[in-house]
Amino acid sequence: MVMVFSAKEARASAYDDWIAGYPGIVDPSPRGDADDDGIPNGIEFVLGTRPDSPDARTVLPEMALVRITTPGVVPPGDYLKVTWRRADRANELDPSVEISTNLMDWRAAAGGTEGIVIREFAEGYGPFLDRVEVYIPMALAVNGRLLARLKLPSTQA
Repeated sequence: MVMVFSAKEARASAYDDWIAGYPGIVDPSPRGDADDDGIPNGIEFVLGTRPDSPDARTVLPEMALVRITTPGVVPPGDYLKVTWRRADRANELDPSVEISTNLMDWRAAAGGTEGIVIREFAEGYGPFLDRVEVYIPMALAVNGRLLARLKLPSTQA
C-alpha cells in the first residue's frame, strides 16, 4: 500500500491540536517521523495512532483480492479490497483511496462509479476509529495490473 500526501491545502487545526498533545516531539510536521517507525506523523494522525510510539505498523491499510459470490451491498465479482482505519478527527482532511493501472495516472476510487463500492463502519475499530472498505472491481485492471494507494492531503496550511 502506497501512502502519499498531496499538495492540496488543508485546514491544519485538527492536526495542530492533535500533535500539540505530544510535547517534546523534535519534528512535529506531518512529514516528520517522531517515533522512527517509518510512518510519518500525518499518516499516524489519519490512522489514529500515536506519533511518539512505534505502533502504526500494526494498523497500516491492508489490501486483498476477494471474490464476492452472494448478492448484497457489494455485487458478486472479483475485487481488490482496501481496508483502512480513519480517525474521526481526520475526516475534515478527506483522506481517500486512489487507483491506477500504471503508477503514473491516478484517479479517485469514487463509490458508485466504475462498479466501485465504499463501505464505512462508524467506530469499526473502536471509539472514534472508523473502518473504511473500498471494493475495486478487478475488471478495471489492465494486463492484470490494478494498484491502490491511500491519499492524504497535506496538513500544512
